[in-house]
Amino acid sequence: MKTPIYFVSVILAAFIMNSCSFTTAHFEDVKMCTQLSDDVCSSDNPVFTTTDPVIYVSCNVANAPSDTKVNFAWYYTTGERIEIDVVAVTLEDGGNFPVYSSLSAPTEGWPQGDYEVIISIEGFEDKAVTKTFKIQ
Repeated sequence: MKTPIYFVSVILAAFIMNSCSFTTAHFEDVKMCTQLSDDVCSSDNPVFTTTDPVIYVSCNVANAPSDTKVNFAWYYTTGERIEIDVVAVTLEDGGNFPVYSSLSAPTEGWPQGDYEVIISIEGFEDKAVTKTFKIQ
């Protein structure tokens, strides 16, 4: 009689573990800038001008398993929230890596206002980091 209960317990535990996923990857040192140094922003500058040609966001991804996909979703948030771009970067090897994404100025220049970039690990959006910035 104990065998069927043990068998059901093992199957139930396997089902629960299979439906739960986790990652050890996380973001550190999120910064914004107009120029990278060795693939990272050397200082954080969340305020830009309408004439800046490129805006970068960089961070370190720590403890990333192989094939971790990092997404950068850029938004204009003044008034109605508008998606500008989504960029995906795949870290083929595991470990700690600097990653960045950039956004080039539109032909007419940047509209003034509030913006944000959401950095997430695909499948673990609940661990996303949001970095807000302004263009004035």
